[in-house]
Amino acid sequence: RRHARPPPRATTTGDRLSTERLGLFVPEPTRKPADPAATTPTSTAERPTILVVDDSLTERQTLSLILRRAGYAVRQAKDGLEAMEFLQQGQPVSAILCDIEMPRLNGLEFLSWLKQAPRFRDRPVVMLTSRRRDKFQPLTLEMGAHAYLTKPYLEQEILATLREAVNS
Repeated sequence: RRHARPPPRATTTGDRLSTERLGLFVPEPTRKPADPAATTPTSTAERPTILVVDDSLTERQTLSLILRRAGYAVRQAKDGLEAMEFLQQGQPVSAILCDIEMPRLNGLEFLSWLKQAPRFRDRPVVMLTSRRRDKFQPLTLEMGAHAYLTKPYLEQEILATLREAVNS
């Protein structure tokens, strides 16, 4: 006779499946009263906003988690067309992290549209793709991408590249 094992519970105290222990807990940034200029912004309006454009839901969620932990506000689009519609609605975006291979409007088509649109051409775009550097990197940089990163990626490389893009 088999006995069903009860499902593991995720708690916040000591359980091995807690969101904190799994690295999934994203605390809200808090203000330090000592120096208002040096505080971490708490509202979305005060934080740089990154638009993550990727057809993979898992990839979008993973990147969003990384970026939120680093203090960014994050918006997501599942392809270039959805990203285009988002921008045309007047949503503020500090930088864009974009995959190349996507349905409907791929990353190259989106980048081309963005760089031809006077309202958006100055937005930095970081291409993040599994495609080899030798084929697409020169093309995307020539088209106006700020940087070209490949998957698998290093979290610190993405954060450093976006920090530089937002501050440029």
